[in-house]
Amino acid sequence: MGGRLLARPVSGPVVALVVAVAFSGPVEGADPPESAFRFSRELTMAGIAEQRVVRVPFDVHVYAHTADGFPDVRLRTVDGQNVAFVVRRREQTRAVPESRAADLVVEKVGKLPENQLEVVLRLPDRLAPDARLEGIRLRTPLKSFEKFVDVDGIRGDGSRTPLARGTLIYDYSQFADARDTTVRFDAAGEFRRFRLVVHQVAEDAQTPLVELTRKQVDGKVVEAVETVKLRTQPFRLDGAQLLYVVVREQREPVKTEYALRDLTVRDDRQTRSTVLEFRSSREPITAVRFDSPAKNFVRRVRIEVEGPQQQFRRCGSGVLRRISYGPLRREETTVTIPETRASHWRAIVENEDSPPVLFTAVRGSGPMYELVFLAEPGERYVLWYGAEGAEPPSFPEQELLDCLARTDAGSVTASLGEVRENEHVSPPPPSFRETVENPWVSIPVLLMLLVALTVSLAAAARRLKTDDSESPAETEGPVDAASDTNTEPAHPTAAETPAAGEE
Repeated sequence: MGGRLLARPVSGPVVALVVAVAFSGPVEGADPPESAFRFSRELTMAGIAEQRVVRVPFDVHVYAHTADGFPDVRLRTVDGQNVAFVVRRREQTRAVPESRAADLVVEKVGKLPENQLEVVLRLPDRLAPDARLEGIRLRTPLKSFEKFVDVDGIRGDGSRTPLARGTLIYDYSQFADARDTTVRFDAAGEFRRFRLVVHQVAEDAQTPLVELTRKQVDGKVVEAVETVKLRTQPFRLDGAQLLYVVVREQREPVKTEYALRDLTVRDDRQTRSTVLEFRSSREPITAVRFDSPAKNFVRRVRIEVEGPQQQFRRCGSGVLRRISYGPLRREETTVTIPETRASHWRAIVENEDSPPVLFTAVRGSGPMYELVFLAEPGERYVLWYGAEGAEPPSFPEQELLDCLARTDAGSVTASLGEVRENEHVSPPPPSFRETVENPWVSIPVLLMLLVALTVSLAAAARRLKTDDSESPAETEGPVDAASDTNTEPAHPTAAETPAAGEE
């Protein structure tokens, strides 16, 4: 009975409802029609006589009306035929200086008159012919000091060339996060030996212990002597590195500045911070620079962007630092972040117990994006973008186009023409998830499924009852063997049959 019940097919209404819900969303990977795009712009480029690689740089309008990753961008001919393309960061080839460091070997150490120390350093290996020297970084465990250092380059014949004079190295960690132990200079990479002279190599530093002596007469202090103890702190050198630069040609993204507008600044006393809010046109931003007329400040900052549900999420953090005092010059007012596209931004500057810092402007920078494709002579092309919910296209030629886009030779740059807005944009069909989450659809569907399930269970119960009534009655207890005998009359045996003579 159980086997017959499970083998029965599911009722038709249940199947119809499940199929209707499952296929209510759009087909994955379907290319949206032109009516789904909000904007279109025809490309303007010089005439070509043969197939050429064409680059189309994106502008602010494209950034402002496309989704992350540009899935809603299509390139088509004027008669509506799809054209294979790739969207990538715009790159350029240029000579890029590459900073390197090499350990120096201490060859000689000796004292000089007037509290000076002489150190001769040697470079074990030769540098590249095009290397330029940037300076020498000293390693020392000392804290809270300042020294002046002279550097000479020693040639092979023993002659010396001055490279740096009176360069200040310091550590002001007791006052701020400020430390610099690099002696900077600019010279050709012809030197392998260097002579350093450290001035005021030993200094008297005041210890935190103070001895106070008082003399009392009749309970009154008649004399008080305060003794301050000093200790001599010599300069210790643990090692040194030669800083130099070599030039390498490499491909790197083309970066540009993007406008950040509508800046508002407010001080939050409760959180002891300064909050800056500003907006952009969804350009790809990888760095934010903060402009301020203030001097000598250090502040931690975190940068946030507004998400889809009007909630801010962190996209980066850093330290804003500016030191401008005497010969000290150091400025770090740019925070690098992962590439982010957003409309509403917020920066929270932590003041802690320090007074707020005045900020007058914020500036963004980041890479430029371009569309690359192979153009045919005599063909006209139109860029379509702004289709809500569009899936990214897939072309077999993407690998080929990526390879061609890395070379600048023979490529043509096209510009975007006038923006044409589609006033009759057809909204995309709801996805399966949106359909399920819509209460006007999900609640009636659930009620219909409940009714169908109830009807199916009732029908199954009726079939079960009918099957039980049609089956033969079963007797209880063991079955008698005599009841299973043959009812036909038995044939007489040979003993019971009379003989023929007896008749």
